[in-house]
Amino acid sequence: MIVEDVLDNVIPRLGEGRPQCSILEAVASVHGIIVNRLLLKRSDLVKETIPVDVAKDATSISVPDNYFAPDGLPTVTGQGKVFPLPADADLTLSVFSTPGVPRWQRVKGRSMAIYPPADQDYTMLLPAFVRPAAPALMDDELPFWGTFDGVYAEGAFAVLKEGLAVVADQAFVAIVTSQVDQVLTAKAMADEQAVADAINEGYGD
Repeated sequence: MIVEDVLDNVIPRLGEGRPQCSILEAVASVHGIIVNRLLLKRSDLVKETIPVDVAKDATSISVPDNYFAPDGLPTVTGQGKVFPLPADADLTLSVFSTPGVPRWQRVKGRSMAIYPPADQDYTMLLPAFVRPAAPALMDDELPFWGTFDGVYAEGAFAVLKEGLAVVADQAFVAIVTSQVDQVLTAKAMADEQAVADAINEGYGD
């Protein structure tokens, strides 16, 4: 479903009422609630492994815009894990300062300092919880591969009808998060059934 489909779905239901904001604003506000709930539930739907190029001599890398929090330790491709820098690390020691394979890291804001500096080009893989961007154009697909299309549509209808202020209403947020939880429960049950079916079928043997 694209944003325009959401608009086509909700406009007839508004009747004579005038939309209180744009459909993009409505979808974006609902998107924020959905993503916050998925992050709180630590859902696989907001997990991603992000590859980041590390240039030779680099002492830091930029954390991608959609990065929210780590979901495990980063790794340097083919070289192993990158651990959090100990709080009491003496950065004058050669193990931290002599160029080599990055072994330690410290995130500050949107930057990740790496120790030691890279002695050649590497690729670092960041397992992360991410914040998917909200749709920005009318022909943008809704995030999450259709999983929450109904939640977006119902939420956007309420926002168009009541205005953006409704997003701050705890009752409205509770309704949206309850719908998200119901979808996650149904998905978990379907996933469990798929595993059970695979076991019963001997994993294709």
